[in-house]
Amino acid sequence: MSSDLRLRSIAVLQRSEKQNSLEQDKKFWSAVEGFKAVGASASILIADEATLKAKQKKIAVRIYEQFIDARSYHRLEWLDMYPEEVRFVTAHLATAPKHLFNMLQQTAQLRISAVISQRQAT
Repeated sequence: MSSDLRLRSIAVLQRSEKQNSLEQDKKFWSAVEGFKAVGASASILIADEATLKAKQKKIAVRIYEQFIDARSYHRLEWLDMYPEEVRFVTAHLATAPKHLFNMLQQTAQLRISAVISQRQAT
């Protein structure tokens, strides 16, 4: 295999990995928006506060298992750079406060914006 072809193959692979990372960031951001919206919509009636909290916790656990848990196949690749935020989420998962994922969601949003800006610049 020529070095030119090898370099192009590496570039394609890196682009693919970056696209997958972007998609995961978008999915995480969207999932957190769904978590925050629980109980906020007037069209959805929640029987009582306990039911609302149970639903919030269920969604929070699902987000944690899909995107944050170290054993997850879809774990966000950049989480190792934010150990304090990950510890905060882990420690407060049982109570699932509305702001549980705020810091990590903001990071995902910044990463998404950076990729979009980078694409527009090229």
